[in-house]
Amino acid sequence: MPRGLIATDKNNFQPRVGIAWDVTGNGRTAVRAGVGVFHTLPGSRMTTFARLSPPFEVGLNVVPYSFSDPYHGTEEPFPYNPVNPRFAYPIQMFSLSPDFRDGYTSHFNFNIERQLSEQLFMEVGYFGTVGHKLTSLREANTATYTPTATPADVQSRRPFFPQYYASIATVFSGGNSNYHSLQVKLDKRLSRGLTFGVAYTFSKSIDQISENRESGVGGNGPQDPNNYLGGERGLSAFDQRHILAINGVWDMPFWKNKGLVSHILGGWRLGGLTRITSGLPFSVNSGLDQVLGGSGFWTGDQRMDVVGNTTLDPGRPHGELVARYFDTSGFGLPEIGRYGNSGRNILIGPGFADTDLSIIKSFPLPREKGQFEFRGEIFNLFNNVNFYNPDALFVSPAFGRLLTARDARIAQLALRFTF
Repeated sequence: MPRGLIATDKNNFQPRVGIAWDVTGNGRTAVRAGVGVFHTLPGSRMTTFARLSPPFEVGLNVVPYSFSDPYHGTEEPFPYNPVNPRFAYPIQMFSLSPDFRDGYTSHFNFNIERQLSEQLFMEVGYFGTVGHKLTSLREANTATYTPTATPADVQSRRPFFPQYYASIATVFSGGNSNYHSLQVKLDKRLSRGLTFGVAYTFSKSIDQISENRESGVGGNGPQDPNNYLGGERGLSAFDQRHILAINGVWDMPFWKNKGLVSHILGGWRLGGLTRITSGLPFSVNSGLDQVLGGSGFWTGDQRMDVVGNTTLDPGRPHGELVARYFDTSGFGLPEIGRYGNSGRNILIGPGFADTDLSIIKSFPLPREKGQFEFRGEIFNLFNNVNFYNPDALFVSPAFGRLLTARDARIAQLALRFTF
């Protein structure tokens, strides 16, 4: 018998290599490269879920509940009997694959750095990461479809001991991911009261699972549990093809002389941050159980069929864009007994553009070891409407529409006393 639910992983070898080369010998041009292997550790939620499954624990909900009468006037429904334990069948199980191993990622980078002037520096580089054996999950006891299947006979069609088990959530180490990016950065060191930075990233991330699946249960597994690797391979949920970020701080040079006016009007610092990004990908789901597979811990959303063109001109008038972000007629409902043929995260949501501005002034107190700091901040300075992804649920009355947006312009003032 093994000593635990899974075997101990004893081959977590994590080598790392890095090099740096001063190309010209004067410290103005450098080439850097590195590669390393990093392992991930399974979190405590995995073992917690396993411990909370029968026969270790049986859940019972009583409403209304009371500590003085925990079973609400009835006899204990699950009296302890180690010879003949009692469970309410069918039960839901959480299981760990006995072949579970620690996942690992390989990180690699190649950068060229150049000092353009005394204060100006530029860096161009490639950064990538590839992951293997990443923690994944699926519903292992989805009901098998038959031509005579109905929603009423889901339990009898489950492949593993339907008389005892309903949902069987399985955690295994089979996920893969890869991320590749070109990164360009320009930085100006602080001089004459001004510093700024410009960074641009062109990247692509692909995986089979993007979320941390230990944070909860329900509704976020693969569409088809029997095709959980190939069927779920797609753009990562956090993939953004283009990211441009500009930041700067300016110590305003006005009213530098001594005196009350200069003390009040001088010494202001202006800061700003602008971020422009591509949108996030999303899937188009039916919201229905077309395969009559039943529900479970991690039963995945079933996707639609692609039957035509799915995109529309992004340059359309704003009202049309909001009312119909993508071509809903390009999707069709798969027939009963079949999963939809559309891939995971095949559409890209609206882009994002935001500028934040701050102005700060410190007022040192005479003969006191303290100061007041006044801060004014404006978030989303230009009041851009940055929509979240559209409603992509076929059964929703708002299917295809942009419904919600991020915060509009927000201004705030603050005064802080430091002593």
